[in-house]
Amino acid sequence: MKKDNSHPPNRWDLRLRAEERLKKGGLTPDQTTSAAELQRLLHELSVHQIELEMQNEGLQHAYDEIRQEHKRYSDLYDFAPVGYLTLDRESRILEANITITRMLFCRRSHLKGSRLGCFIAQRDLPGFNSMIHRVFQSRRLEHCEIMIGCIAYRLDAIISDNQQKCRLTLTDVSDTRRALETLKNKEAIIGQLAMHDPLTGLPNRRLISERVSLTLAQCRRNKVMAALMIFDLDKFKTVNDTLGHAIGDTLLQQVAARSLATLQRSGDSITRLGDDEFVVLLPQIDALANAVTMAEKIRQTIKESYIIEGHTIDISCSIGIAVIPDHGEDELTLMKHADDAMYSAKNQGRDNVTVYVKTASHALH
Repeated sequence: MKKDNSHPPNRWDLRLRAEERLKKGGLTPDQTTSAAELQRLLHELSVHQIELEMQNEGLQHAYDEIRQEHKRYSDLYDFAPVGYLTLDRESRILEANITITRMLFCRRSHLKGSRLGCFIAQRDLPGFNSMIHRVFQSRRLEHCEIMIGCIAYRLDAIISDNQQKCRLTLTDVSDTRRALETLKNKEAIIGQLAMHDPLTGLPNRRLISERVSLTLAQCRRNKVMAALMIFDLDKFKTVNDTLGHAIGDTLLQQVAARSLATLQRSGDSITRLGDDEFVVLLPQIDALANAVTMAEKIRQTIKESYIIEGHTIDISCSIGIAVIPDHGEDELTLMKHADDAMYSAKNQGRDNVTVYVKTASHALH
């Protein structure tokens, strides 16, 4: 009958086996063994015992070091500033450190076996699922960004050695995102200030220069007309001198708002060049009459009374018009001719619209 070795031997069995091994090694004394031989055997047994004890101490020391290293590793793993996860191919959580439990607001015992996708914002699930698929297909490091609650995270994943699991790190990138958004906002503000007048919010000289250059190119390419108008406020200095610059600035803001509201097409634009001087660009017109009609609307709109801090202010403007290509095919020439037409309107009594002509300014009012 075959002996059952499924259970470990008891102490008595171990003793019997040890004595059998001693006999085979010739270490068991018998009646013929001399006293000197017995003394030698006892000495060897004592030395062997001490060797075993020293070996045991060395093994115990090595075991303690391994336990300490394991504890240090476990602490680094559990309390790392990023979350560590191990997932299977179905995105089920197999392992998780303590940091993850804080990120997901869930106990570690409850996390195991759960699908990580259950914690991810619905709109980010397709990207997450695609990343997991790529990890197992390409076996390369992959990443994506997700939202869990109101916090943004970056996921980095790579396949493990057995190729049936992937290991992930989960890093909070909310501060980074906020910093980038702040930087973008600042860049947008800087861009706005670089291209717009800070008082009225209208485009400034730099931006209108770009738009005029573009309009000139379109007129040459498409054989169409455009118009550039310059106007300023009549006797604006008197408002500043009598009512103060604060009221004068408010008046400029309201003039800008009224003029802008008068423009009918999205491509039309108005710019503040400085002080009380403005430029209107109509990038495409069918005839000179279109520009004159628009100039008249602006003139009439600006003439309506303003009430600012209890003061009723009546003011007019003088407008000069230059047409592309008849009155110039470069920005400098157009600006000069429109400015000449505006001063011609002022010389004719102000509150006028005048079109530039080569020989003389032709007043319409």
